[in-house]
Amino acid sequence: MAKKSNNTNNVGFRIQEGLGMGLTVLGIYIFLCLFSFNPIDPSFNNATVAEQIFNIGGKWGAYGADSLIMLFGITSYAPIVLLFIYSGFLLTHRRLPEATLQL
Repeated sequence: MAKKSNNTNNVGFRIQEGLGMGLTVLGIYIFLCLFSFNPIDPSFNNATVAEQIFNIGGKWGAYGADSLIMLFGITSYAPIVLLFIYSGFLLTHRRLPEATLQL
């Protein structure tokens, strides 16, 4: 009798790892955009023609960082931490703890 392979399980693990790596890269990009935020860069609140953009993320990073900082302020860094925690769970194949309500 032939052995059954767990290819479907391995594919699921690889997809999960790929998603974890993608979220890690996204978190690093957003962090760098927020960290290199400069009010001189062009954004929705600053209608200037800048010859040089100082944000590491370029024009998209300048607009995104300005939007996040104007909407959420310093707490815009909090979702990045949660993104790194979730990607860590995905990369290590651990389940997220389930929230329980105790009365």
